[in-house]
Amino acid sequence: MAFLIHLFIFITALIITICFWNLVNYIAEEYLMRIWWWQQIKFIPLGLVLIGIYLFLDFLRSKVFQDIGDHFKLGYNFYTQEKHNEALVEFEKVIKSNSKCYQAYFNAANIYYLRKEYDKALEYIRIVIKLKPKFGTAYLHLGKFLHVKEIEEVEKGINTQQLGLYKEAIELYKKALKLRLSEENRLQAHALLSEIYFQLGLINDGKKELQEVLKIEPNNKIAHDYLNELAKKGFIEKRGRFSFS
Repeated sequence: MAFLIHLFIFITALIITICFWNLVNYIAEEYLMRIWWWQQIKFIPLGLVLIGIYLFLDFLRSKVFQDIGDHFKLGYNFYTQEKHNEALVEFEKVIKSNSKCYQAYFNAANIYYLRKEYDKALEYIRIVIKLKPKFGTAYLHLGKFLHVKEIEEVEKGINTQQLGLYKEAIELYKKALKLRLSEENRLQAHALLSEIYFQLGLINDGKKELQEVLKIEPNNKIAHDYLNELAKKGFIEKRGRFSFS
């Protein structure tokens, strides 16, 4: 990546140098032709101009990236201190300067989620996935954002069967589990899947996900308690779903 950036800077510097050189020759060609030694050394100043322009462009590049890095570090420090408003300001500055910085979008999305600005959180986390299609944690978070939004829609009395957010969240959790995830995030994906399945009345599927949780963390008390409760109550199949008897 660094090589490509420097190659781009060099090509840009070369183009500017050629344009500059042609302009000089166009303006002062007749005068320069009278100077006999100019024909012998004219490529030396051309090279110096090229080097000077390259160094100047590289300096600008380093200054821009340094500023972006400073804003990101500052934003991350605010984020770890739970100063979310201040952190968001810094991450937005990074995004404004570099629209390809998926880490800034990811952190900003989480802040919007914590602020319950779910639409903005969803917008940003989808950008992360577009920029980094194999970033498993982004799929996990997108599923979680949709999951929470669905719960809020239920609380507001909206007919969520038309929204299909649960279905999309399930697919996103499954997608995340197929990609690289930390053990903690893998456990969370299985736990969230089980929660959705239980909310939909899909008890068998929910139990399977809790069993996956226990494979990762055998002493997980919540999973053990839930499975024990299911074993005590039992369940019956009804209309393609499961409900407690």
